[in-house]
Parts: sequence; structure tokens; C-alpha cells
Amino acid sequence: MKYYYLVHDSIKKRKSTSFLHVNSKTLDLSYDEQGYLDYSEPLSLLVRGEEREMCLYFPFYEKSINYIDLMTYELKSVLEQFSMPEHKWYKAEAGYDLKLINRMKKIFNTEYDIDLNDRRDYQILQILDKKLQNLSYTNTSFNVIDYDTKEVKKVIKKGEIEDFEQYKIKSKEVYFTDNNRYLLKPSIYIYSKNYDILWGGVHIVFNEKVKTALEATNIITPENGLQFAEFTDYEIEMLGEDV
Repeated sequence: MKYYYLVHDSIKKRKSTSFLHVNSKTLDLSYDEQGYLDYSEPLSLLVRGEEREMCLYFPFYEKSINYIDLMTYELKSVLEQFSMPEHKWYKAEAGYDLKLINRMKKIFNTEYDIDLNDRRDYQILQILDKKLQNLSYTNTSFNVIDYDTKEVKKVIKKGEIEDFEQYKIKSKEVYFTDNNRYLLKPSIYIYSKNYDILWGGVHIVFNEKVKTALEATNIITPENGLQFAEFTDYEIEMLGEDV
């Protein structure tokens, strides 16, 4: 089965969302013991830009280092219909970075044709990074991979690693072998439960059903600085057990 993720142009291209940069300091967040975000809602997001054409509307913004995705209520209403592993939704509010705007006005005499007091509501989706904890270990084989050459040196058969705790022990054992470094990775990421959406390590990834539902919103368009891309970092397989 194919899986996909969303590519947004907020950094790469000068279209639509490229004028928007969420101040990274507002995403330096703290976490509770379970790994969920720990802050008072709504989270205040400062939007900054180096162009005159700033706007608070950005349908989707991904901050992979925090394992979060920021999105409009329209996209949330689609995604929450589908199954996903441990996750939470949070409220956020976007406003303009007035300190930056005032500095731009003073130094460059830049004028902004916007309402500086404008605010827009958003939703944050956080999926916990448990792609290894949630594996079906009895059905998963593992590759011992050379860290430098990426060559598979050994295959550990299905069932030989029984759970995540054994995986952590084995991963440490193989990391330094014969003065070389090795990684222990699943041959295929196999899950007993049928997740439609899950954390893919860098992106939130989703199956064809979710992609079709997102397409129907007409939000995922180049005009909005968004497009679909096929997830190819590794292969994912679901065994059919309902979530």
C-alpha cells in the first residue's frame, strides 16, 4: 500500500505560504512525561515575513523536530475521521510578529497593507513518535545495516526480536561491531492495527483513503503552497486489526 505526506513551500518557494514564517521560538515547546506538549492553550504563534505580502492564512505547517503539524480547522475535520496511534489535538492562535514588523518599518520604511491586530485560529496535531514501539514484532524481520555504506550485513528473522525492549538491547549490541557502526532497522514496518495516519519519522504520513479525502477539500493545491508526495523512506504494512 502506498503512503503519502504533504509538502509545503513555506521555506523553499516564493509562493503563497513562502511569505509566512512561524517564529521558531514560539515552537520551542516543553513536554510532559508521556511526551505530549505541555503548555497553556491556545498556543500563541508569531507569524513573521520579510515581504510586504504577509497573511495569517497557511492551511498547513509542519515542524518535524517537534513532531507536530499545524493546520486549519478544515483539515482537522478531515484527519480526525481516520485512525492513528497515540495523539492529541491542541488549539493555537496565530498573530503577526509586531516586533519584526516595527523593526522593518523603522529600518526599511516598509509599509504593510494588513490589519496588525488580526488573529486566526489553528489546530495542532501531535502524533507520538512510536513507530518502533507499535511494531508487530512477531511479524517483523530486521536488517543490520552498515552505518556508512548502508549495506545490509545481516537479516534477523521474524520473531527473534520479541518486543521493543529486546529491540533496544539488540540495537545497542550491534551498534559497535568489529570497529564498525551498524544500525538495526525493520525490513518492513509492520503493524497489527490498521492506522490510516501515523508518524513517519519526519512527516505525518497517510494512506490513499486519507489522500482522497484531503483532495476533496480543494485545499491541497499549488496556489496554497501545498502538494502531495509519496512516502518512500521505508515500506509500511498493516495486518488488518481494527484500531
